[in-house]
Amino acid sequence: MNRHFFLPLVLIVLLSIGFLSAQEPSWIEAWNSPKAEHRPLQIVHGWFAQHPELDKQAAYLKNCGLGGIVCNVHSTNYLRDEAQWTKFVDSVKAARSAGLRIWIYDEDGYPSLGAGGVVLDGHPELESLALVYDKDSAEPFSIRPAYEFTHASNNHAAARRYPNPLDAAATKRFLAVTHEQYRTRLGKELFDQVEAFFTDEPSMMALNVGQIPEEIRVTVKTIDPLDPSITPLPMVSWVADLPDRYREKYGEDLIAQRKSLFVGDAPEDRRIRRQFWSLLGELNAERFYGQIQDWCRDAGMSVPTPQNPDAPFRLASSGHTLLEEYTLCHVPLDGNKLQALARMDVPGLDELNSDPMLPFYGGWRAMAYPCSAAMLTGKRLVMTELSDHAQKHSGERKSASLSWMQAATAAEAAWGVTEFTLYYGIKDRGEEVYRQYCDFVGRINAVLRNATPYRPVLLYYPIETLQEEYIPTRESLIPDTLRTQSTTARRAVESYERLGLHLTQTQIPFTLIDSEFLAKAELKGKELELAGRRYHTLILPDVELPNSVVENIDTLRKSGFRVLVDKKDAITITDAPKLEPANTKIVFGHFKRDGYDIFVLMNADKENVYEGRSRNVGGTTGFILDPQTGDKTQLTDDTIRLAPLQTLLYVVR
Repeated sequence: MNRHFFLPLVLIVLLSIGFLSAQEPSWIEAWNSPKAEHRPLQIVHGWFAQHPELDKQAAYLKNCGLGGIVCNVHSTNYLRDEAQWTKFVDSVKAARSAGLRIWIYDEDGYPSLGAGGVVLDGHPELESLALVYDKDSAEPFSIRPAYEFTHASNNHAAARRYPNPLDAAATKRFLAVTHEQYRTRLGKELFDQVEAFFTDEPSMMALNVGQIPEEIRVTVKTIDPLDPSITPLPMVSWVADLPDRYREKYGEDLIAQRKSLFVGDAPEDRRIRRQFWSLLGELNAERFYGQIQDWCRDAGMSVPTPQNPDAPFRLASSGHTLLEEYTLCHVPLDGNKLQALARMDVPGLDELNSDPMLPFYGGWRAMAYPCSAAMLTGKRLVMTELSDHAQKHSGERKSASLSWMQAATAAEAAWGVTEFTLYYGIKDRGEEVYRQYCDFVGRINAVLRNATPYRPVLLYYPIETLQEEYIPTRESLIPDTLRTQSTTARRAVESYERLGLHLTQTQIPFTLIDSEFLAKAELKGKELELAGRRYHTLILPDVELPNSVVENIDTLRKSGFRVLVDKKDAITITDAPKLEPANTKIVFGHFKRDGYDIFVLMNADKENVYEGRSRNVGGTTGFILDPQTGDKTQLTDDTIRLAPLQTLLYVVR
């Protein structure tokens, strides 16, 4: 096997080469005293503006170690109350005076796009639509609002009708009543200090996500009453001009082919489904994500990069999508999740569970999509919405401990996350504990935020296969997304998810890629280059790929690029530096900065120390950074020792 495949712990070779001179890298100063730009942001919504002493509240947040806030105008008569706008502007002024960064949350609750109902007020024609199929009806096809049984009526914020992200007019109105209002109210000077707009869990909506737990449902506001006469039916997202766009792209009649969207396993049925979902993914990326991104760029968007770390950070499109972990659900919710996230300036995820072992339970998937989208488009910043919601609402029903918070954060940082937006409770823990956590985040970002992730293995995201195989059902797909699906769909998802977990457990950093990005990559020698990043291996799940994809991959293989296939090639590591003894609970990340290699290791085991080494680690030069304590120590031997839930950064040259 190509030994490049196994850089995990190149400590190995690199440590024996001789290390840093006595002069430390300049970013060690930031490690010792992390700046606001390295620290997390507290999601405060409108409550900050309600505080009677804004300056004192801003100073309190700053004293807790935070770098900024994610805020929005208060929900009282949302976007329409002059008094609330005045309070919001005053709160932003106070926060900036205290040195806090500003992000704007773009919704009243979630999912984003409704503007708290303002988008649809007076414009019912902009509501999200679904084509439904009733096989027992004389007229089996009809179009209705995508509301009952969907995320719009089954979330923890409010049951409220949702605009159509496939309709460019809906997004245009959303921007007019939300983003434009913030620009006008804040004025140019303050508005130019806003770093990003946070978009929360938008989707194409037409999917039965199941009923939220009854104890939560009874506490959720119902803004728009549900129609009890509406029965659950298989559905797909729709927009009025879809037949025209379909004919324009494929030269075919979608109405004549629509039955194949719901039934059929012939090659023709699968071809039609792939065409349909590919088109919806394009419209979603262009008309929703792309239109927001274009607005931000026209408004003066700027984002720092490792190549230009001093660039101002302002007015970026950011946020996260819905249900990252449920691979099959990407088809009805996004069309193609990688392509949707690629249209964000700062793509992101949410993780409502602070269990340090989450990456090995499938949580790697939530991190993989935005971090891969950033890699494939040459971006660096990646955001997360992080909380201990799962700990508070299940099991012992208590807040996550500091060590859990730090470990969960380190796992995401190892993947490439840089912007940590928090729902952790400050009062649950007290100022001192919260400050320790924020210092931890600041130290990691001081080293990694302007470093370049090195994730040279590509794992193929089989979205075309899932588009072909996805069959809508009247039942909820959550949590058992594969129960009603084909053998091919199950095999594709299981192979893909098994490979991702295997790479995660064996400390091999990887990047997801689909056919669109693969087609854009250039072969340089025996490596692929895309957006300035290099890759040396492509791993394919056990799926049948479209002919065009097969031809592209065959060309790469014949040119000497390494391609491995699940169940055909051994996707194991036998001839490369490995943890000795092996351990499937170590999170690993590899970064490069100013000629240095930086390795992030986190022991997700809650009870056991990991003590071992990597094959051929023989040098005694280098240093180790401990973000929990701020300590910096010289590397004196080849031993790797990680206490339970400990994170260490190994810096070598």
